[in-house]
Amino acid sequence: MIDFVGVVLQSTAGVVDVLRGSDLDAPVPTCPGWSVADLGYHLYDVQTHFATIVEEERTERGDLADAPRPPDRSLADALHAASERLGAAIRHADPSQRFHTWAGLQPVSWIARRQAHEALIHGADAAAAVGAPVDIETSVARDGIEEVMEWFHGAPPQWAEWMPSDAIGLVEAGGEGRWRLEWGRLRGTSPTTGTDYDVEMAVAAEDGPVSAVVTSGAGALDLWLWRRLPVGAVDRIEGDRELVERIYEALVID
Repeated sequence: MIDFVGVVLQSTAGVVDVLRGSDLDAPVPTCPGWSVADLGYHLYDVQTHFATIVEEERTERGDLADAPRPPDRSLADALHAASERLGAAIRHADPSQRFHTWAGLQPVSWIARRQAHEALIHGADAAAAVGAPVDIETSVARDGIEEVMEWFHGAPPQWAEWMPSDAIGLVEAGGEGRWRLEWGRLRGTSPTTGTDYDVEMAVAAEDGPVSAVVTSGAGALDLWLWRRLPVGAVDRIEGDRELVERIYEALVID
């Protein structure tokens, strides 16, 4: 079993180290337009947000506002404190309690998992800013792939018509991980917002034919799905390269 709180603390510590040891105005190449300080504040804000939700057992966002941005010279200490606070809140929460999240009411285990991968990916961003290597433990990377496929490229809503046209496979080099992303068009009207949709997108899908295969280690595939690696920075791409590039450009980036 993955210690998600441990991942939060370890990954955040890497960001804190970068905040303390590098130019806070340096750009973050994997987050266009962000500086190292912007990255530190973003993670601080997210962790403060979820710590408050868990501590106060919120089932609605209510009046919860963005956290005030600390002075740049205090960002490292503020982020360290936020991660410790979030970790403690998660560990002391009632596992049966459900909390407000952007994905509806979810148990604290969902928050722990999401915040682990949030910190992990932004830890990779911080490493990219200083040219440091990134090493993701295989089981954590596999879970990260599963999480992004489920919550960011999950099944189309039941009210929509999904028309797949093609698909790619993701294969873990030297491992058993296999995933599939369909490319297609989603059409429909949301019954809750009234918004009309007619968009092309990538959706995780069950086994089936594919026109291309992307193969790499689990850590690289996890980063690739978050567009933290260039499209070709994998072990190999076989088949329809144009389809791979089209799907890559449609992947979520946060």
